[in-house]
Amino acid sequence: MSEMKLRFNTLAYQNAAVASVTDLFQGEGTLAKRYIRKTDRIFGDSVGNTLPIDVAAIQENLNRIQKINRLPATDDADRLQFCVSMETATGKTYVYTKTIYELNEKYGMTKFIVVVPSIAIREGVKKSFEITHDHFQTLYGKKPIRWFVYNSSRLTDVHEFAQSSTIEVMIINIDAFRKSENIIHQEMDRMTGERPIDLIAELRPVVIIDEPQSVVNTDKSKEALSWLNPLFVLRYSATHREEMGTVYSLTPVDAYSQGLVKQISVSSIASEDNFGQPYLRLIGVDNSKGYKAKIELDVKTAGGKISRTVKTVGPGENLFLTSNEREIYRDWHVTDIDCQPGFEKIELNGAYQLFISQAMGDVSEQDIRRGQIRKTIEHHLDKELRLLPKGVKVLSLLFIDRVGRYRIYNGDAVEKGEYARMFEEEYEKLIRLPKYEAVRKALPSATDAAKAHDGYFSIDKKGRLKDTRGDTADDQNTYALIMKDKERLLSMATPLRFIFSHSALREGWDNPNVFQVCTLLDQSSALSARQKIGRGLRLCVDQDGERLYDRNLNLLHIIATESFAEFADKLQKEIEQETGVKFGILDVSTFMDIDVSVPAALEMGIEVPDEIKAEYETWKDRNSQLTVDGLQFPDTEPELPAFTPLTKPEPTVKMGHAAASRLVETLVIEKIIDKKGKITREGQEKIKSNAFILPAAYQPIANPIISEIRKANTRLPIRDASREVLVRRKEGVMDSPEFLKIWEHISQKTRYRVKMDRERFIETAARKLASMPPIEKAKITETTASVDIEKAGVAAAETSRRTVQLDYELTSIPDVLGILRNELKLTKATVLEIFKRSERLDDLLNNPEKFIEEVHILLKNTRAEMLADGIRYIRIKGEEYSAQEVFEKEELLAYLDNAVESTRSVYDYVVVDDSNIERNFAKDLENDPDVRFFFKLPDKFKIDTPFGSYNPDWAVLLNEYGADRLYLVVETKGTLQDIKRRVEENAKINCAKLHFGAIGTVEYKDTTTWKGAKPSVKA
Repeated sequence: MSEMKLRFNTLAYQNAAVASVTDLFQGEGTLAKRYIRKTDRIFGDSVGNTLPIDVAAIQENLNRIQKINRLPATDDADRLQFCVSMETATGKTYVYTKTIYELNEKYGMTKFIVVVPSIAIREGVKKSFEITHDHFQTLYGKKPIRWFVYNSSRLTDVHEFAQSSTIEVMIINIDAFRKSENIIHQEMDRMTGERPIDLIAELRPVVIIDEPQSVVNTDKSKEALSWLNPLFVLRYSATHREEMGTVYSLTPVDAYSQGLVKQISVSSIASEDNFGQPYLRLIGVDNSKGYKAKIELDVKTAGGKISRTVKTVGPGENLFLTSNEREIYRDWHVTDIDCQPGFEKIELNGAYQLFISQAMGDVSEQDIRRGQIRKTIEHHLDKELRLLPKGVKVLSLLFIDRVGRYRIYNGDAVEKGEYARMFEEEYEKLIRLPKYEAVRKALPSATDAAKAHDGYFSIDKKGRLKDTRGDTADDQNTYALIMKDKERLLSMATPLRFIFSHSALREGWDNPNVFQVCTLLDQSSALSARQKIGRGLRLCVDQDGERLYDRNLNLLHIIATESFAEFADKLQKEIEQETGVKFGILDVSTFMDIDVSVPAALEMGIEVPDEIKAEYETWKDRNSQLTVDGLQFPDTEPELPAFTPLTKPEPTVKMGHAAASRLVETLVIEKIIDKKGKITREGQEKIKSNAFILPAAYQPIANPIISEIRKANTRLPIRDASREVLVRRKEGVMDSPEFLKIWEHISQKTRYRVKMDRERFIETAARKLASMPPIEKAKITETTASVDIEKAGVAAAETSRRTVQLDYELTSIPDVLGILRNELKLTKATVLEIFKRSERLDDLLNNPEKFIEEVHILLKNTRAEMLADGIRYIRIKGEEYSAQEVFEKEELLAYLDNAVESTRSVYDYVVVDDSNIERNFAKDLENDPDVRFFFKLPDKFKIDTPFGSYNPDWAVLLNEYGADRLYLVVETKGTLQDIKRRVEENAKINCAKLHFGAIGTVEYKDTTTWKGAKPSVKA
């Protein structure tokens, strides 16, 4: 089998990140002098970089780029340091490598230095240049490039770096030039008495800092960076601690939500409810203020339950009292506390000793670790069942804290450590199961447990594995081996699938096909949640080296000792601390990217480029004919075709920073969010009950605004692996009599036609407008309160409240006819006639914005009601929905929280939404003996309506009088009262009734429960 090679494609967001840097230097400046030549050196000429434009122009470009990327504007281009923020595993190294090629292509720059904080990252960068070389040579036409790792014993590399006129990339550790005693700062005979650092500085290299929070985290490091005399500095990281000139940002939330990294699932292996024997675990000891120990034990709570709790105790402590008088701890005392470094322990009853992290009365640590290893193997093999047919090699990574737990050396003999033995024992049990027969066939070597695993550790002079800090000279070989084997590990021809590695090797390397990360470490380990997931976040690749973007396949399992909830909370806190992302907070950046139509943008004061205006006018001319969504009530041809295709989408612009700032201010005034951007209790209630109404100016984009508000309180999509289920379509179900009986009665397609009575619409709207409550002038409320300062705190009590109506003169009146015409696609004549008949136009003078807001909602709802009344559906002869296209054949991953096991449906689980309504409905269908067969209609089953496509919920086959005769399509809703549902929601339900009525062989119902939908049936 040929060697597997990774293939690369530049994704849109990566191109955006590259352009955000290269566009900084665009301008009118001459590019004729693209480099500087030095000719006065004995060993030869040197070639350096120069800037094509001045700093003032770069500042202008910086702000333009920040505006495009919806970032806060900064006034710091003169520092010539620019930040690119990219979440781990989204291709940060690829992006700055492509940036190097682009800077050379556009501006002739040839000298680049990549500064890294560690050996691990250095080796990772070097490997990245190697595996992407062919890809970039294809993109840029075999452009000469050389990269090398700086080595103080090979100063000829520095000579060549200076003299070459092609692209040169030096990869260097910050430690190699941070100290004055480093060779790079010494005068060298081989360089005619000059210092290497001086030669480098004269070249004005472009300096790229990989992980600047670790590279330039001290004043000394910052000074060392200045010694390189960079032309400018590019800083790439997921966790910038110091932001400056940020030109691009891809946050963890962006990466997860857009499917640019694997989704995360957590399996927790820990003892639970093990309260039948005295449990104690020593967490730590301290003698700074008297001898104290922090222990974990089982404490009785006020409600009588038992909770595992951390307590601080001293010598002589009575654990019976500490545990709130749990009988199991009677006569147990702390008799001694030892704080000597390396021997920290406590003594119990003068006989038992517990060292740090050691426990008694609990499931043993070995049992926990065995459980983690077994669960890792199980997840791995399950993943292979799904991914091997797609040509994807599955890898698992197991972090350990001591090599001795994996390999033991007795003289010249090498023995397996406890973790290696555990692995092989559990692997042998699982791989032989009938369930994994397909894995054994696909991978003949899979039955050999010894070949399935290996370790990546540092090696001493005798070739023995050794413990590590991750930053020693010995570690260099470890990282080199990992990087060298990166592509070999991805090949099916390599039997190794489980990798044991030291927890100190926690950064700088990863593999796209790591699907399981098991941390065989104590909870107190310094390995953070982000470090645990970081080695496996990258999207997987197949045997052709092509990356797969299917979210249902890209799922990373973390097997940990902390609970799912603890891990999720820990990860979220780390992301907030390290990246500045605030979950549950609405700010300007939340709304800046919303698309706004040209008329709405102009009304909102959003800048619209002339070319977009021109595009809009062309679009409007081409699409001036009747469409269902843009009803204009012509005097002729009242009956509309079901669908009038538009020539192209309506041009839009982004909301932008200024308009988004005004929206945020409005949300604060409306008490939807507080001044910190957090949704208020009142706001949550309004959103939940659909009672939140945006001011008229924002009505055209109300849906995306409300959608962003709804998403604000969502957390990162971290899943509890114990709740996972695979949803499979049952074999042969599409040919079963039960399925076919339903499908032949619901698969008929229809077409709708709309007939609108313009006069009736005007009369109805005018009548409703006339009866609308009065629009009052704006008011202010004056509140007086008394304030008392007491020991308990500061208290305020309201003493009076007065409301004052503002009396002011309008300086300008909005174009109400124009606004309503653009937002509702009504003619001015129609709107004006409604106003005339309603005699309510005077209310406009009281409060124009409030008037427009109320009238907009009234006319929109009236139009929806009238459209629904004027719709009829007809069958389309010979056109039916295809069951094979509607129902997915691929396995789907779901969670028990939103899946109901079924014996009488298309899939073995029925996937429902997050509401209890659907879950209960599915359970009732499954448990009803009169229900012969049912299924939830997939999203691809859509009915066309004037209000957008509509997807009904359920199809049900019922037994009546001993025969299968009733065919129902059911829509589950939270309420049956029309008044409590949105007008367009009611209109869509009405359309569904008309659609199935036109078919004539199936009954359609909307309901809140199965009991309410089920007709009377006799057995």
